Amino acid sequence: MKSQRGISALSLMITIVIIIMIAGYSLLFSRDTVVEGNVATIYAEVQEVVEAAKGLSLDREYAKDALTGFELESVADINHRVGGKLNSAKQYYYWGYADENMTEVMAQTLNDKIGLRSVSNSYVVAINDLGKVEVYLVDGININGTMCYTYDEIYAQYTEVNKK
Repeated sequence: MKSQRGISALSLMITIVIIIMIAGYSLLFSRDTVVEGNVATIYAEVQEVVEAAKGLSLDREYAKDALTGFELESVADINHRVGGKLNSAKQYYYWGYADENMTEVMAQTLNDKIGLRSVSNSYVVAINDLGKVEVYLVDGININGTMCYTYDEIYAQYTEVNKK
């Protein structure tokens, strides 16, 4: 009888150690999954904003009318928040969805005018020519130690994250 109790205690200890190892292993990989999820979400959102801006570039008069009130007066105030990438000679628009001053009504009005639905971050947008736009994620996203502000930068880091 004593030998059966010893085997039971030993198998219980082995089971507990295995469960702890599996829990630690899954915790390690769940962190990477969260990072990949955040990057994928931002990537999809930036892509949606780029497509909406390209749509506006097809009708410059409508774009000018639709974006009235969202023009940036000066790029100096926000340039540091987009990695210093703005050119003071261009006209930029601030789509400040994450801004505390952006009311629900303003966000809905902007959504209705430009066709966005699921945006939660702020963007600076320039509509240059037909199909040519610049979109910058305000405050960027840190992916693997690299700050990314544009679609191309986020895409490059997104593909790097998914290679691993």
